[in-house]
Amino acid sequence: MKRLTNIFTLLVLLLELGMNVNAQTWDFASVDATDQENLNADTQNWEYDSSNKRWKQKAVFENAPLMANGVELSFTKGLTFTTTAADQIRVDMKKRSMTLNNQNTQVFIANVKKGQVLTVVCQSSSSTTARKITATNVTVTSGFEESTSETTNVGTVNEDGTVTLQSTGGLYVRLIKVVDPSDEEGGGDEPGGDDPTPTTNDYSTSANSMKNQALLTLTDGTTKYYNTEALNSIDFDGAKVIVMPANTNGYTFDGTVAGISFKKAESGQEGEVVNIEGKVEITEAKGWLESAYVKFNKLDGAKTYNVYVKGGQYADYTKIDYQLVRDYGTYGRADVVGLKAASDYAIKVVPVDEAGAEKADNANEATNISVKNYSRQGFAFMNGYTPGAYNADGTLKSNAKVLYITKNTAKTVSTTVTGAKTNPCVGFQTIIDAYQKGEDTTPIAFRFIGMVSKEDLDAMSSSAEGIQIKGRKADSEMPITIEGIGDDGCVKGFGFLVRNSKGVEFRNIGVIRCMDDGISLDTDNSNIWVHHTDIFYGKSGSGDHGKGDGATDDMSLCRITATGIRVRPICSV
Repeated sequence: MKRLTNIFTLLVLLLELGMNVNAQTWDFASVDATDQENLNADTQNWEYDSSNKRWKQKAVFENAPLMANGVELSFTKGLTFTTTAADQIRVDMKKRSMTLNNQNTQVFIANVKKGQVLTVVCQSSSSTTARKITATNVTVTSGFEESTSETTNVGTVNEDGTVTLQSTGGLYVRLIKVVDPSDEEGGGDEPGGDDPTPTTNDYSTSANSMKNQALLTLTDGTTKYYNTEALNSIDFDGAKVIVMPANTNGYTFDGTVAGISFKKAESGQEGEVVNIEGKVEITEAKGWLESAYVKFNKLDGAKTYNVYVKGGQYADYTKIDYQLVRDYGTYGRADVVGLKAASDYAIKVVPVDEAGAEKADNANEATNISVKNYSRQGFAFMNGYTPGAYNADGTLKSNAKVLYITKNTAKTVSTTVTGAKTNPCVGFQTIIDAYQKGEDTTPIAFRFIGMVSKEDLDAMSSSAEGIQIKGRKADSEMPITIEGIGDDGCVKGFGFLVRNSKGVEFRNIGVIRCMDDGISLDTDNSNIWVHHTDIFYGKSGSGDHGKGDGATDDMSLCRITATGIRVRPICSV
């Protein structure tokens, strides 16, 4: 009797499907987002080469899996490696390969069975020097010969145990596959076999982190993506997998599905994206509190990107400050801040070529992004007062200034301050010191991009804490916002001392390894708002100061609102 199983009982049958699929396939054509994040984070063991879009191993392995940031890479999960020096293995996005960069590198495939078929697709990294891959415990069927062209190497496993692969020099390894002989019948994706690629509409869509998706991995290593909201069912009939979208007759994969998995939409993702080949691929789009962001993969031929926002207070697409668009090596990110609450925001990413011209045909947008307000209540908002550089609706005050602070600009950022002895005032602390005169009450937002360390500062007016924000007399008007942009805006090696000030705000910023207190609210302050901050332990001291003096300290002398503050253990930066 034919057995059909719908998507709601699919997980129960995945084990049964797995028992019938004996293939082990490593397709090195792409690197998933999680692996990229872990590789970028683990600078101790990996080095990223941005010009060639590849990561080079720094640690030496002894029959060990490839690890990054304490996690095994899914890129090579199940394989182990032995190296003798750095840069013998590369995770190579540009060449779409796992690159063996030395003849001493060994790759181990454990738990193979006698009679299984091994296939390795590789190519010499030199166009003039012929190289090859060798394999132990294998009887060669074809290939395994020196060549400068891409070669498909096929052999049969001799005995149960391990196969060891080793190159004779630099080699791009595109695919490794081990299957039972029965799975090779009919050729599959091997030369001379049947082409498993569907020739008609299979109703698949593109990868989309904003959607719950079913992923079908085919025997040729490709992946088909289906939004579960658009599916009636995924059914099984023997070796056949039938995908049934709504209002269609469905599509049947006949013996070409090697695995099925599900990917849940990332938490809180609210934007909608349609990624089309040739346009910027937006991988995340999310609204938060008075802000929104997009992450996107970099497009070949683009030098920079212009990013525009529409919705809320913006009737038409409006370009955001270029400092809010950042390059993280393998991907880009843009944050839009100062947004009022609305559910109709759209963010458009436009690539810009070497000549500075926008490539409008390659632009892409995320739509239907929802943004909410911060909660404004408590002593900081007594009598309708609004601290900082932003209005109660989240938008910048009409006359507010915005200055961007990075490790490269903290000493050189400048602005004119009424009453200062010298104008323009140059340097982060110098500008704040000029406000102490009390003659300039222009709201000002200092937006921190990335990490700013003590060594990057122009000066520190507090020898105990670091940066000092001080009014001329008690409760002096100081409408200053100190904020971090995105998820990595932070300061290291110093904290903040606030005195005689009214209206200072700290938001979305991390304080790491502060000198004494993270944020010290010392004397005669009012209407101070500290919220959504991460304050890590400070320097160790004596007595009860084993983890630093305090996170946000001396609040008893102030009328403040403090929400969303997390005191965190010391991190490894």
